[in-house]
Amino acid sequence: IWFFFFKQKTAYEMQRGLVGSEMCIRDRYKGWCMTMIGIVPYIGIQLSVFDWSASNLMPNKGSKWFDIANLLIGGWAGFVGAGLTYPSDVMRRRMQLCGIDKTAPNYTSIPDCLVKMYKEGGVKTFFKGFVASQVKIVPAAALMFMINERLKKAFGIYKKQIASHFI
Repeated sequence: IWFFFFKQKTAYEMQRGLVGSEMCIRDRYKGWCMTMIGIVPYIGIQLSVFDWSASNLMPNKGSKWFDIANLLIGGWAGFVGAGLTYPSDVMRRRMQLCGIDKTAPNYTSIPDCLVKMYKEGGVKTFFKGFVASQVKIVPAAALMFMINERLKKAFGIYKKQIASHFI
């Protein structure tokens, strides 16, 4: 019964609320550059950690521990990738709140956000909410990599050894 008291807006209703508001097109894309700055290294680190860990720690594809190892290595890759890029995620969220939440500080640029956040609380400010995000990211990455490897195994697609070409 409690859910009747909280009506969520649909995507259409939210978009209609933006049309005619004082927000301009530029305001709707606040944080986009920060998103790109954060997501590219996140994915690169995550894939690199998984590939390195899988090539050094993964049991044979026929092993009964194959899926468990994929879950553990995938979770580890998600943890490392998110941990190293988490400050950019916090900055992105804060920049996106500018103009929407009147209590949030107003940031004019990425360096301005960086300086103001550091002055606010030091390095700790860049890791607010880290544990809560890891509760979501680690299982999601673990499942993603395990399912990916399981599908590659099912379809007979095996990883090519390309690392030796670059050494």
